[in-house]
Amino acid sequence: AFSQYAKWNGGLSAKYRLAEHHFLHADYIQDEGWDIGYPALLMDVSFAKAKIGSVSYLYQPHSRSIHSWETKLYYNTVDHAMDDTKRPKEQVSMHMDMPGKSQTIGFYSEIQWAFSNRHRVTTRLNGYRNRLHAEMTMYPEGAASMFMLTVPDAQRSMIGLDISDRIALTPEVELTYGIRADYAGSSIYSAGGRQLLSGMHNGSLSRSDVLYNAYTNARYRVNDHWQLYAGMARAMRSATLQELYGFYLFNRADGYDYIGNPGLHNEASWNFNMGAGFEKKMFRAEGQAFAYMFSDYIAGRYVPGYSVMTIGAQGVKQYNNVSSAVLYGAEASLTAQPFSFLTIKSVNTYTCGQDAGGNALPLIAPFKSVNSVNVFWKQHRFSAECVSALAQHHVSGDVYGELPSKGYAVVNMRAGRSFPVGSVLWDINFAVSNIFDHYYYEHLDIMKLPRPGRNLVVHLTMRF
Repeated sequence: AFSQYAKWNGGLSAKYRLAEHHFLHADYIQDEGWDIGYPALLMDVSFAKAKIGSVSYLYQPHSRSIHSWETKLYYNTVDHAMDDTKRPKEQVSMHMDMPGKSQTIGFYSEIQWAFSNRHRVTTRLNGYRNRLHAEMTMYPEGAASMFMLTVPDAQRSMIGLDISDRIALTPEVELTYGIRADYAGSSIYSAGGRQLLSGMHNGSLSRSDVLYNAYTNARYRVNDHWQLYAGMARAMRSATLQELYGFYLFNRADGYDYIGNPGLHNEASWNFNMGAGFEKKMFRAEGQAFAYMFSDYIAGRYVPGYSVMTIGAQGVKQYNNVSSAVLYGAEASLTAQPFSFLTIKSVNTYTCGQDAGGNALPLIAPFKSVNSVNVFWKQHRFSAECVSALAQHHVSGDVYGELPSKGYAVVNMRAGRSFPVGSVLWDINFAVSNIFDHYYYEHLDIMKLPRPGRNLVVHLTMRF
């Protein structure tokens, strides 16, 4: 129920050659959605509109100094409104409207310097201003309506410079490294928004953050079959506008209302990864391990004594800094082609994380494996795929409000064929997903709503 979906979108793109190596681009996209249902929520969306436009200038001399230079100016606006008027009255304890809007204007200018075929430097200067507004009006029976700003006119202005260098030191060794610096200013741009938050937070609501990110990656080709790679990065991020200024934003993932915290520290982390790849004739294997060590990790924590705003919410959480957290995992993929018409592939991923208190970090999927067999024979295609995941019991329901999930295994099959008819090439495909009609959901699915059961898709393409 309430899974309806209606929208249209369109795009227009133009390119004009000003002179040799000089081009002007213009792009516009409009997306108009209406009557969009959300089975996992208490409300639907009456409309969701997006308008995205940009103009860019591109210089492509492909010279020994400047390989290319692109400068772009862009603007977008996104407008939507939550609506519960089409829900049955017995499911709506109180009618409410929840519109919201986002506006962003920005630019970037990126130059690629090609000093040689083995050495390329990229510099990028960019900046933007983003404004968010979200409100809620409740209409209790027999009483006056109640109005509240849930994102109280928050804005962020940012400017940053990024420099990266990619160089092949030898035919076997390639090094990539870079650094980025950002200045971000966050504030409330309306008197109403400042008045609302002044009753919740002491001190100034405006803040300025200086961030830096640096990384280095190295790749070593041992021989024609083996290559090794490793990387290290120091990363920082400022809290999002919702994490800073959000006012009773309901999170259906854990069922809590969230309030922001203008006093949050910047989140920082050390990131490490290392891996290896092997390729020989018709076999390829690649694997890597990674680890992220956070300081001042930003997470929502339960606040006792606060009343909920959303009917049915479990409680109220406020964003706070956790002293430290760690996230680690591994990925591995295998591809075998014993015959020219047969390909066998397996992709496996695992991630685990916990905070300084030993609590499992939220929203982390369990071990997942995707295994497939593909056959291509004389314009005929056939594939069989098994997607499986283990149960996720490494959760902290009392701290982050997350529930465990069950494991699953789903089998999908596809078949297709290409055939010419005169000068036209036809391509027909059949796909059957969840062949055994297994009832399942993934760990990150909201409210554990089930994925689609057995379903058939037929796709016909004509090329001329």
